[in-house]
Amino acid sequence: MNKVNEYRTKKVNPANNKHIFYAIRFRDPITGKSTTKRGFTTKREAKDWYIRHVAQLKEQGFEIKKITFNEAATRWLNMKRHTVAGATYCKYESQYRNHLVNAFGNKIISDITVSDCQNLANDFSGRFTRPNKLLNTFSNVFQYALKNQWITRNPMKLINRPRESRSHKPNSFTKEEFQIFKKAVVEHYADNPKAKALLLLLGDTGMRKGEALALRWNKIDLENRVITIDHAVTRDFNNKLVSDGSTKNVYSVRNISIGKNLVEVLQEWKNYQLKELDTTFDPERLVFTNINGEVLSVAKPGKWMKTIEREYGLPKVTVHGLRHTFTTLLISHTGNVNAVSSSLGHSNAEVTMKVYNDLHPMLNSKGANYLDSL
Repeated sequence: MNKVNEYRTKKVNPANNKHIFYAIRFRDPITGKSTTKRGFTTKREAKDWYIRHVAQLKEQGFEIKKITFNEAATRWLNMKRHTVAGATYCKYESQYRNHLVNAFGNKIISDITVSDCQNLANDFSGRFTRPNKLLNTFSNVFQYALKNQWITRNPMKLINRPRESRSHKPNSFTKEEFQIFKKAVVEHYADNPKAKALLLLLGDTGMRKGEALALRWNKIDLENRVITIDHAVTRDFNNKLVSDGSTKNVYSVRNISIGKNLVEVLQEWKNYQLKELDTTFDPERLVFTNINGEVLSVAKPGKWMKTIEREYGLPKVTVHGLRHTFTTLLISHTGNVNAVSSSLGHSNAEVTMKVYNDLHPMLNSKGANYLDSL
């Protein structure tokens, strides 16, 4: 890593007749510590000095600091803590803890070969269904090392990536299955209005699970049957669930329509929640919480769904599969892709088409009434 920056001083620089000189910030090749050298009249002078400095150290027999893969991974992770969201950092931290530190041990990163990386990729291919996501993280560490001039190339970019077999079968219910699903939810969770309200909300609106769990009562207009989505549940840097996270993107902030039946279900849960928490109504309160009034576990909706699928002989569909179902069931009803793209929180209709393979959704309010009637 070496970077030249300008700085101001009272002294005039004869090279530009201004009070501007240049400093080069670099990682000392002996100690590995970040160092700054000032007083250069031009950027080129600073860079040339650095090249000569390193060459002189080598000629004098100094041992250039060698970074291990684990050291590089640790510094990369620390950098990520300051550049990505909490949830993303937690994902990287988990990969670091479970895979990065064990992959190459304390091997010098510049000594790691393409063959070493290929062997790692082959090993991951036999153990994981999506090995390339993890290999991308390894590649990011090597790329970070490359920028810091600890290596001269990224060996992970030269390997043959494992082929991942993906099923193109839609993760969604058919119309008949969705009808069974909705009736089953109403029947099975008659004494659990929270589960009933959440599952029907996800199925009838297509909203993301994190958006539903971050929903507050002041964002639901039951009278006009409109829900405003502007937050999502995410994790902070301590891996704790928080409900004030940003939505997936700026386009995910939106209003969606809901049907009369869903309004009744939500009203039922609203009344029950006040009794469960033994409190007065607070419009800022989360719609779905645990018994302590905190963010509901993200695993809970999936457990509720699996119970329904198992008890009623339905295919295995994930919670996110309800979002797919929301779209696929509207194909034959209307072909307004732009409207459903807005309802799903996609940036444009092209994204919707890519994600759902030429599906043609529909207008929000019309779709809400259609799904609500199933």
